[in-house]
Amino acid sequence: MVFSLWYNVCIMAAPKGNKYGIGNTRSGRPREYSDDLAKKGYEYLASCVDNEYEFHKTRSRTSNTFEEKVTVNIPTLEGLALHLGINNDTIYDWESKHKAFSEMTSMFRQVQADRLIKGTLSGKYNPGIAKLLLSKHGYREVTDVNNNIVIDTNKKPEVNNVLKKFIKSK
Repeated sequence: MVFSLWYNVCIMAAPKGNKYGIGNTRSGRPREYSDDLAKKGYEYLASCVDNEYEFHKTRSRTSNTFEEKVTVNIPTLEGLALHLGINNDTIYDWESKHKAFSEMTSMFRQVQADRLIKGTLSGKYNPGIAKLLLSKHGYREVTDVNNNIVIDTNKKPEVNNVLKKFIKSK
């Protein structure tokens, strides 16, 4: 009896005309955009500051060892979404519709790339993670392969002939 009541409550269809019934893709009312949200985005950007501190690594009677550590706080669009209390998809939607918001998110990307490059070059940031994040900014690791073969004519003539035949066969 209890199971059937629970089952009917969970599976029971919504009344006709109910816009919030099962099957709707939207869950709740979308948040309205205002220019104040772009200002809040700049405030979040200003609050994203790395925290540097000294870590007491080893302790002994004769010596102490300290290590500098960094708590990284790079601005991200995901962090902005959390700060504004909205979904990531809403950020991309507003970015395409509102110029002020688009300028703010563009600034986010520029600051993020700049801090990643400078932080990695200074040794503060993990190079693997920085490489991963910078790939979203269009940076790629490229290896240039040069297959030019130089023949040294000072070697024995037999070796030169073999090398020339090898190059012609390719």
